[in-house]
Amino acid sequence: MRRPSLKRVGELVSKRPKRAPRAVDAGKRPVRLALASLIAIALICIGYVGTWFYLAMKTHDEVISWFHQMAADGRAAEYSRLELSGFPFALRVNLENTLLGGVTRQTSWLWRAKAIVIDVAPFDSGRYRFEPRGEQILDMKRGDQTERFIGNSDFLQFDLDYDDASYPHDVTIRGEGIDFKRQGDGAELTAGELEIRAALLEPQGSGPEAVSGHLSINGSNIQLPPDIGLPLGGAIRNGSIEARVMGVFRLPLTPGGLALWRDDGGTIEVDSVSLSYDPLYISASGTVALDAKLQPIAAFTGRFQGFFQAIDALRDRGIIRSREATMAKLVLGAMSRKGEDGGARTISLPITIQERSVFAGPVPLAKLPPIRWTDVLSAPPDETAPAAGDTPADTRT
Repeated sequence: MRRPSLKRVGELVSKRPKRAPRAVDAGKRPVRLALASLIAIALICIGYVGTWFYLAMKTHDEVISWFHQMAADGRAAEYSRLELSGFPFALRVNLENTLLGGVTRQTSWLWRAKAIVIDVAPFDSGRYRFEPRGEQILDMKRGDQTERFIGNSDFLQFDLDYDDASYPHDVTIRGEGIDFKRQGDGAELTAGELEIRAALLEPQGSGPEAVSGHLSINGSNIQLPPDIGLPLGGAIRNGSIEARVMGVFRLPLTPGGLALWRDDGGTIEVDSVSLSYDPLYISASGTVALDAKLQPIAAFTGRFQGFFQAIDALRDRGIIRSREATMAKLVLGAMSRKGEDGGARTISLPITIQERSVFAGPVPLAKLPPIRWTDVLSAPPDETAPAAGDTPADTRT
């Protein structure tokens, strides 16, 4: 039998149909990419879950430590139950039956809340948001007398930014529908809307021109107890204040610290204040400082409406005598102008506070009660804390 030649074999091989390239690798490539993506996502999720639970336990320990520190400092700090929630997008601490309190040399206070929710920024430590919910009780004791206010609010929120400091450098309080009543006589402590922000700034410099703080207050439909001592009663329709703290101002706030701040030229520059305090409307700006007895002194330039009715109200309350009321009307009436389109008469004049007396121009309007700093501020045991009327010792060396 004759063998085919090599040439013939080559021709036969070249004519054989070629196989298509395998598509296995091309088909596996998307699967591998998808699998790698799923593994990466799973690792990220596992890392996030681990981080969230780590931060949750860290926050849990910080809250417990804070309560223990409060108790160690002689303050009231209790709760009946603590729970963590909010996973995966929030970190929330839920406290039940919380009690907080503090003591100064003359007064003490206790605040009870049925529930408090604390929202923590998981990846921004030092920022907390507190929201009390349900019924709240506020006890304030001075000497042997205790006042209890019971109530709640439609909305109440405290934002605190600690920024690795022992004291918050930025505090914002917002509230709506705040409604408390004093037990016994039913005196009201209410606010339709309220927003307070106080921020400490890092002073640029060391002199009295350095800005070390900012204060902003806005409120409406505020009712304070009648015995608080305001000259025209406790009802304030609207009010707002924008102010800057000048001079180096440090925490904790103590009477001795206030004296040092005053001696270094510290003042509060009130950029604007407006007040609808029926029957009086005030729009003013000015400067507030402290005198040698740590009582406020002030110089404002203000614009007023409703001052005739206000003088009558001061007379009816016995704050000024009839002769002083008549003289005030004559003097202020001569300085006033008719309002546009027949509106209320308006007067622009300086308002000053000296030795706790309030003057509108040359006319005395009211006497302010003394501020007893030892009643409202705590002070270290070794600090000389002046009462009202006492000249504080200069504790600088």
